[in-house]
Amino acid sequence: MNTQSRSLAPKNKKYSEILNTTIIIPITFIIIIFLPSFLYKYAEASSMQFGNMMTVLLCIIIATKYNNKLYLKKNNAFYIVLFIFIVFTISLISYIENSNFIFFRFYFTFLYLIFFIIGAFMFSRLITKINEKIFNKTIDFIFYILLIDGLFTTFKYYVNEGSRSLLLFNEPSHYALTFLPMLLYQLLKHRENKPRLFLLVSLSLLIVIILKNLTLFVGLIFAMIIIYNKKTILFTIVMLLLAVILFYSELSYFTNRLDFSSANDNFSVLVFLSGWERAYLNLQDTMGLGVGLNQLGYVGQPGDYMLRIYSLLSIYLNFNDGGTTASKFISEFGLFAVILILIFLRNVIKYVIRLRNKNNLFSSFELFFYSIYIMMMIELFVRGIGYFTGTIFLLLSGIFYFQNQRSTKNACIN
Repeated sequence: MNTQSRSLAPKNKKYSEILNTTIIIPITFIIIIFLPSFLYKYAEASSMQFGNMMTVLLCIIIATKYNNKLYLKKNNAFYIVLFIFIVFTISLISYIENSNFIFFRFYFTFLYLIFFIIGAFMFSRLITKINEKIFNKTIDFIFYILLIDGLFTTFKYYVNEGSRSLLLFNEPSHYALTFLPMLLYQLLKHRENKPRLFLLVSLSLLIVIILKNLTLFVGLIFAMIIIYNKKTILFTIVMLLLAVILFYSELSYFTNRLDFSSANDNFSVLVFLSGWERAYLNLQDTMGLGVGLNQLGYVGQPGDYMLRIYSLLSIYLNFNDGGTTASKFISEFGLFAVILILIFLRNVIKYVIRLRNKNNLFSSFELFFYSIYIMMMIELFVRGIGYFTGTIFLLLSGIFYFQNQRSTKNACIN
């Protein structure tokens, strides 16, 4: 009986590993991408944070159950603790200095931040348990679901102009922030397949024009710059096509959102300018410290642009998220945020140069996390929806993944 039990144990363990790597982990990945926005749209959640909490918890449960080697290396642990300590210290100083500081808002966000980072670390280890073939199929599945959603909504809106809300996303900008990293991954993976590149870019342009999605437009231009080289005329063809389409479409929609003059009363522009104005004011008023974690809109001046929005609508728009994630981050963490953003930009330049060199070979995991990292530029500087998004979760996972890769290489060299 004992001998039979011992012989079954390895088989059960092997079966469990196959189940995890072919079904459970890929499904978890898909849930991370779609669940927060789905619940926000259909379960009438107040924000996407509830869905994100569920996905993070799912990652932690699966990682804890199926992976017994989830230990933090010393350098990772040091940087995480340092980051959390600085966030806590800046927020504590702001709490002492400002009577408008909402302590419970800080307290619960701070706990969730720790929870979020742990989940991202665990997911970075989980994802590498999948072989590259299954990983590619999972990303392809996610991408084509997103593409179908965009094209279906485009067709529906073109035939009968109603809501631009997508099937899985409440707003076109939310869709763009999720779609763009997946699109860049596809473009990088198939960069030698010119017909496929042209098709993907053309379909994305169709969504941009019909749904009037400026966030997607900016990200698409950025993606094409990354994949463009002298040996292809794709970029030129697409630019000419874009010029023709824009000429016959509602060009004013895009130009209004790219007009940053003081006379423009477009609300998207005013929200964008307000976020950066308040980042500057909060930097100045706090002597570079920032107003503290999740305190934008409660601590600090509203600024002229936000007051103009209020005079036009009698409400404050994007008062707590700053319009872009970078402006919110700088408002709340001052010079510390500026330093981290500069480091981020340096890495983006380094990764773009690395990707544009065709002599470099990359695994699917590297290409994917490069795509997430680079397209975070759009969430940081064009359209943000807060700190706790699926793409920021994947960004943190990518940072842990690359750090683990470097540590592994150094260990092999030594």
